[in-house]
Amino acid sequence: MTVGEIAQKFDMELPSISKHLSVLREAGLVRAQKRGHHILYFIAGDHVANTLYGFLSPFCPQARRIARERRAKERRTARKPDE
Repeated sequence: MTVGEIAQKFDMELPSISKHLSVLREAGLVRAQKRGHHILYFIAGDHVANTLYGFLSPFCPQARRIARERRAKERRTARKPDE
């Protein structure tokens, strides 16, 4: 979504939306991609999920299990040679 499309969903001015997107981008929760004259923003799903599992792990046994499984999968994927 562009900043304008996002702004239509909220009762906020464009500069405020842009500032919030900047903060989310710096936190790794949103990705941006330039297409022509526009910048499209996307949720960084994997990072958001990892952050949530990290937050929930101390309180939730299922979140601990899922976080462990995700880390193991990431390690396995990182070890595979490029084809």
